[in-house]
Amino acid sequence: MRTMNLLYRTHRHAAGLLVAIVLLAACSAVHDVSETNTASATPVKVGDEVQITLDANPTTGYVWELTELDTTRLQQLGMFDYQSDTEQQGLYGAPVKMTARFKAIAPGTATVVLVYRRPFETNTPAQVVRRMIAITP
Repeated sequence: MRTMNLLYRTHRHAAGLLVAIVLLAACSAVHDVSETNTASATPVKVGDEVQITLDANPTTGYVWELTELDTTRLQQLGMFDYQSDTEQQGLYGAPVKMTARFKAIAPGTATVVLVYRRPFETNTPAQVVRRMIAITP
């Protein structure tokens, strides 16, 4: 009987934990703003994730750099992720996708600016990407 009670309580706590995890996961979303119109802000909620995926070719020396981020409203989640095309994986000089991830941490409007350039050059970047994020509670 004592074993049955312990087993019942363990399963009940595990079930409660599973429900909490599912509800927590349902509360946040991931918004891909890679191809977003730059004239308008993308609406997200506090706790949501924002990702920007851009084409790059680091073997040429060009990389995307984060040059502007409102850290009071958006938190960068780690470094850029690099992902190569499965057909060209392992080929030297093949293009890749670079993804930057952020988490909305406070309401307001935040701007993310990324530039595509060679870090050792001081001239104008080859590309500039600007995304506005409107964060609501």
